[in-house]
Amino acid sequence: MGIFKRLRDVTVASVNEVIDSLEDPVTMLNQYMRDMEAEIGRVEVAVARQVAMEKKFLQQYKEALAMAEKRDRQANLAISEGEDDLARRALLEKKQYSARAEEYQKLYQTASAAAQQMREKLAELKDEFYKMRAKKYELTTRAQVARTQKHLNQVITGLG
Repeated sequence: MGIFKRLRDVTVASVNEVIDSLEDPVTMLNQYMRDMEAEIGRVEVAVARQVAMEKKFLQQYKEALAMAEKRDRQANLAISEGEDDLARRALLEKKQYSARAEEYQKLYQTASAAAQQMREKLAELKDEFYKMRAKKYELTTRAQVARTQKHLNQVITGLG
């Protein structure tokens, strides 16, 4: 059994060595940055959806609040005109709209907090991306200098 394990280890090591020699750090960094850009795009879309939902809940809250106030005015007017049944219905509808307004307000607050958190995460992701891009330029320059130095050393060795 020992020989098969050794053969497997040698094969795995050889394959890893070939993969390592094919792997270019600059190319890998470029791919990572492309992936990161795509991720930023997806996060931006998600943030936009969350902000739209936040605005929708705010609008619904305002509408429900306005309807509750309207029904309150109608109830007061009905009472002043002696229409007790109409006033009761208006007060019942006011209560329903007030309950909806509270529900929409809670939904708005939740959506607003989520949108703010998503904006912060997006800002962090973009900041990391910009740092990575700066680091990429630095590493690309270093790699170019190393290649030039290697070539120069080969030329000098060939002349010597």
